[in-house]
Amino acid sequence: MKFIKHSIVISLSLLFLSQCGKNIRETEVGPTDAKNKIIIAAFYSDFKDTITRGLVERFKNKAKVTVVPLENLGKIDPYKYDVLVIIDALRAWQLFNTSTRSFIQNLKDPGDRKKIVLFLTAGKPEKNYKFMNVDCITAASQVNKDAEIIEEISVKINGMLR
Repeated sequence: MKFIKHSIVISLSLLFLSQCGKNIRETEVGPTDAKNKIIIAAFYSDFKDTITRGLVERFKNKAKVTVVPLENLGKIDPYKYDVLVIIDALRAWQLFNTSTRSFIQNLKDPGDRKKIVLFLTAGKPEKNYKFMNVDCITAASQVNKDAEIIEEISVKINGMLR
């Protein structure tokens, strides 16, 4: 019986630790002399990672693209970038989106909030959703919808590039 308990604890621990190792990898790609700079801060899931990689692929020749994990969002200087892409999961009706919430709150100038492209995965996506008065794209995490979401986010990013 003791062996079974220990095996269960060890198995659950390994499973938990394997998930902790997954994260969005910090990356920077694009021309060094790029006129535009884009930063993508993303919360990890396989689906969000696919969206992030799709956006990097789409813009790597047009702009300097920097990718960081969402937990580094507070370290970002928003004035260094033309577009701020935040990819997060809607958690408890925005209650637990603390990194995204505090980042947006720290942008005092309403014009700076217009540089944000916010994408939230949600169980029940809504059109015309707002997060702290920032327009937001919402979608469920559906693998067959990733190209469609990448296109929708790209349209917004293209509208902000000079």
